[in-house]
Amino acid sequence: MNQPEFDVVDSLGASRGAEISSLSVIADFLAAWDKSIGPSDGIHEDVLNEVQRQLGIVLPRPLHEFYQLLGGWAGQRRHQDTMLGPEDLRVVQDALVFREENQRLAYWGVPMGELTHDDPSVVWSPGPGEPAGPWQPYSRSLSMDLVEYVIGETMLMPGARTYFSDVEGVDVAQALDRLEPLAIPEHVLWAQPDAGKVRWFGLRDAIVRDDGGLFLWASCRSDSAVDELRSLIPVEWEPMAE
Repeated sequence: MNQPEFDVVDSLGASRGAEISSLSVIADFLAAWDKSIGPSDGIHEDVLNEVQRQLGIVLPRPLHEFYQLLGGWAGQRRHQDTMLGPEDLRVVQDALVFREENQRLAYWGVPMGELTHDDPSVVWSPGPGEPAGPWQPYSRSLSMDLVEYVIGETMLMPGARTYFSDVEGVDVAQALDRLEPLAIPEHVLWAQPDAGKVRWFGLRDAIVRDDGGLFLWASCRSDSAVDELRSLIPVEWEPMAE
């Protein structure tokens, strides 16, 4: 059986910019790299309405639509970060907290003043425990942050062709220039805020994340994509342990 088509560059290239529909990208990406989304992967509108009533807020549109499409899927995949279920959403220091790092070392939220924006920004705060504050800028786009979350969790799934390389002190700028920048906005590396920014790049069948010039992570859809990756970025790539 042939894999569904998903060209990373055509679907997520930075040149597409505002043309990108985050929900369509998520659905198409998962169909090609994980599995097609089914009705059981979403959360019913009645549940979301009750959460909004209890919190006295309107969920940000991208988050509301994400839960409808993929709330159940996200609840089953917690390899790095935990996407909070609607019932676990909470307001802390003027932000709606929707995601936390698995060991509660970092939290992500949406500023309360932006909940009704079409595509609000994302802020973050270090832990441990509850967010220590103050909230700091993280991403200018909640919708693309959710795309990034899905890709990041999929990269860490058992059986994924995912590789990493320690490139601290190695000049990989020219090698990364051979790849297409993706439309995911660059942002702080929360574990080392003083390092460079997190940036995403793509080939047709590969996705590469640059963690502030310290580490590279790559997920490939085929063995030929792995070969192309090694050719274009000739560093020491190590497979992720399953």
